[in-house]
Amino acid sequence: MSLPTSNGPDGGFSHQAGIRPETRQRIARLIQSLCGIVLGPDKDYLLIHRVIPLAHHAGCSSLDQLCDRLDSQTNPMLREALIEAVTTHETSFFRDAHPWDALKSTILPGLLKTPGRTGKLRIWSAACSSGQEPYSLAMVLTEVCEAVGLEPQAEVSILGTDISERMLVIARSGVYSAAEVKRGMPPQRQQKFLMPCDKGFEVSPKLHSLIRWQRGNLLDNLLGLGRFDLILCRNLLIYLDEPTRKRLVEALASRLEPHGLLLVGAAESIFGLTPKVIQKSIGSTLVYQSV
Repeated sequence: MSLPTSNGPDGGFSHQAGIRPETRQRIARLIQSLCGIVLGPDKDYLLIHRVIPLAHHAGCSSLDQLCDRLDSQTNPMLREALIEAVTTHETSFFRDAHPWDALKSTILPGLLKTPGRTGKLRIWSAACSSGQEPYSLAMVLTEVCEAVGLEPQAEVSILGTDISERMLVIARSGVYSAAEVKRGMPPQRQQKFLMPCDKGFEVSPKLHSLIRWQRGNLLDNLLGLGRFDLILCRNLLIYLDEPTRKRLVEALASRLEPHGLLLVGAAESIFGLTPKVIQKSIGSTLVYQSV
């Protein structure tokens, strides 16, 4: 497939010439260094539909010129725009049913009963996109706490982080369309935790109060975040190469409290990537416990 990269007569990008291999490698290295995403041959649609329009919008006559400006490190906003362009924001409420069953039946009740626990449970939803996962967590935690007579606001603190500030704006608002709510949200939870609004539905103030939002790149130093009893980093590792996966898993494992738990996506495994966790099965769900 030929890609729109060369400078056309109108100063934009022509659709006749292909991307030079060295240019493709250059932009791929930049993307990987910024956010860890590996731009394999099957990801050329990102170049066509996201990176090239970004270069055009930035006034660049070619991808090489875009790379030159990114390499100069004098325009952090352009780097942020590239991250926004290439990151995937696929998410939904209660994505993949069985982890949520395990969280409600076993994981969260067990964490609430941790011997010697003195402070709030700290839970981190990493790469949370537009916020459906942290809000799903807040709903399940509320149900678990109410079942044993506990007040969620006194027992739990949830941190939601994402590399995309645009996604975090949505997450902080807690407002979702009817289609987004219908996708994965059981009707009884919708009635209990969501309120109708002009744009669809808004999560209740009690859910808002359980969650703190923060922009963060998982490739950066994570020490400032502290330690967590439970970390969810789901459906991100599949976009990373093996060295980056290993580095990230090591960093996430180091942020777990003793016997804390890490959950990854249903199609992901971190077996053998770090000695800091052991694999356990809870029903159909694999979890990784700090050792």
